[in-house]
Amino acid sequence: MFKKLLPLLAVAIFAPLMYADVSGSVGVSSDYFWRGVSQNDGNHAIDLNLNYQGNGFYAGAWGSQVDFGNEVDHEYDYYAGYALAISDKMAVDVGLIQYKYDTLIEDTEEIYVGVSLNNFVLYHHVNLDNSDLTFTEVSYTLPFITQMNVSVLYAMHSDEAAVMMGGDEDYFGMKLSKDLGNFTLSAMVMDGARHGDIMDNAAIALHYNF
Repeated sequence: MFKKLLPLLAVAIFAPLMYADVSGSVGVSSDYFWRGVSQNDGNHAIDLNLNYQGNGFYAGAWGSQVDFGNEVDHEYDYYAGYALAISDKMAVDVGLIQYKYDTLIEDTEEIYVGVSLNNFVLYHHVNLDNSDLTFTEVSYTLPFITQMNVSVLYAMHSDEAAVMMGGDEDYFGMKLSKDLGNFTLSAMVMDGARHGDIMDNAAIALHYNF
């Protein structure tokens, strides 16, 4: 049911957003990690994002190069949702996201709910075809570092999702970013880097924001 509603929801949101804010980014990263697992076999990836916002509603598209050792070369994600600021310290976010690939892999849809409170952010994703496939991430932005944005995160796959991802059920990580005019320099470092396996557990990226 939700799969059929996703295109209709996107159309309903895009129509009034003709007069809303439009933003986006294009960039390159040394690797593309998704939920703790490399999606580009340790190679660099170019990605593009377009996002529309208005009155709390948003919708957008994101795409990146991928390399799974087969014929799949690109991933395309489409999302739509509603974000509400309850106060200057708390906000909620609810939406739908669809993951698509240029060949072989079947489309996947998830519904997600996010809650932010002060420097804490929690997001929970549920697969629409199989509610046993879930993913939860909790992050905390360090308030005492002002020169850049630094956050630590803890992420948890459900048992079934971890098997499908070919990874662990949970992982730790750190995200760092620094705005330089219209550019953003960022890095992602996961806990495996502590054991000397930096190449497979860290990535840097540079994006141009417009």
